[in-house]
Amino acid sequence: MATLANPDLTPLKRDMEAAMADLQARIGQVSRERGKVASGSTLNSITYVVTAYPGALFARAEANDNWKFVGNGRAPGGMPPVQRIQNWIDAKGLTISAWAVALKIKKEGSADYRAKRTNVFEDAIVQWQGGPSLDRVMNAAGDLIGDLFTTDVQQALR
Repeated sequence: MATLANPDLTPLKRDMEAAMADLQARIGQVSRERGKVASGSTLNSITYVVTAYPGALFARAEANDNWKFVGNGRAPGGMPPVQRIQNWIDAKGLTISAWAVALKIKKEGSADYRAKRTNVFEDAIVQWQGGPSLDRVMNAAGDLIGDLFTTDVQQALR
């Protein structure tokens, strides 16, 4: 039996899955608005898993390694992956040298990095955190905990 000390959070799983689907859609929307979709491979790599059981609710989103550079770019330093740059060039239909782009990024950082732009994934997450889908999860959790509290108090007064 669920109690306030060990709440059964499985009823929240469906709401959290909807919230994670909203996050995934929001990342795509922000990426498109900022012109950060070339082939779509990074957006298509986004997955999420929601796990719920008595006492815990976990949600995890993942994407390929490119997510950390989408929008905010890459700092100067090591050589970036030339093949990924070539894939981006091909997806954009450009006629530039991937090797030359990689060398420039290695020396100066990417254009987004130099412009101090923000990461589209992080921007989308901030928007999502203040949005209605996560609010629904939080309200449902509050209702569930409130119901358990009421039940615990009623049982204690018997």
